[in-house]
Amino acid sequence: MSNGSRHALGVIAGLLLPPLIALGAVFGVAQVGFTFAREYTVSWAGLGVLALTGVVLAFLLSSRVSPVASLMGSLLFLTLGVLAPLETTLRARVLPDAFLPGILGTGLQTLAYQGIFLVLGTAMLTASLFPSRWRGANRPQQSQPFPPYQGQPYPNQAPPYQHQPEPYHIHNQGHSQGQSPGHQERGPEDVTKPMHRE
Repeated sequence: MSNGSRHALGVIAGLLLPPLIALGAVFGVAQVGFTFAREYTVSWAGLGVLALTGVVLAFLLSSRVSPVASLMGSLLFLTLGVLAPLETTLRARVLPDAFLPGILGTGLQTLAYQGIFLVLGTAMLTASLFPSRWRGANRPQQSQPFPPYQGQPYPNQAPPYQHQPEPYHIHNQGHSQGQSPGHQERGPEDVTKPMHRE
């Protein structure tokens, strides 16, 4: 996959994944808090949604995904994270209660005022600034096969060594001394052979 295609897919991921992460975090926190406050029990559904939200967040911040996705997500979460301090400074209502229906509005207020959105936005922005994520993966260079030898010397190299068998010379000392060609000189006796007496 080319680097341009990876960034194009990063734009799509940046439009889809950050809202899902925000909704998952808002619902999970609101569900856990609401169940604990009303029934004094643990909401396993809320914890499961938070766990899935963490998985999607890890995928968004991974090095395989284009940093465009995390950069777009950081803009969303930084905006939500700045609205709560802005309300306190201006003493005006910036996040309306009816922005999200039901307990989702409560979860949004909780994450915004506790600074969770600001933490997520800062993490996504920092992960987008690494130069290695903007560069594409380095493709390994394919090794070219060595050209076959065709009788011409290799460029800048010595020709391959070719073994030339030496001619086989038969030295017949007996023939040169006047003996018959079939006569073979006996070598020294093998003293290791056992001796048998008749």
